[in-house]
Amino acid sequence: MGSKCRLIQRVRTNADYQALTRHLDTLGLRHRVVPPEGKGHPGLMIRLPSGEEARFQIACSPRGSLNSRARVAELKRWLASRGVQPS
Repeated sequence: MGSKCRLIQRVRTNADYQALTRHLDTLGLRHRVVPPEGKGHPGLMIRLPSGEEARFQIACSPRGSLNSRARVAELKRWLASRGVQPS
C-alpha cells in the first residue's frame, strides 16, 4: 500500500475530517476523500447540487486537530461561494 493510500485511511480518523463530513452529510451533499495532488494535502471531492464536483482541501495532518468549528465555518463559506446555501 502506498503512502498516499495510508494517508487517506488515516485522515478519516481525524476530528476535523469527521466534523467536515458530518456537516456535508447534514446538507445531503455526496463526498469522497481524494489523494493529495503532488505534494500536498488530501481533499474532499464534493458533488454540488448543480452536479459539478469541486475539491475542498483538507489542510490538516492525519492525527492533528485544528479548531473543528473553524474548519466547518471555512467549509460553509467555501460552499456559499459556490452557491450552496445552508438548509
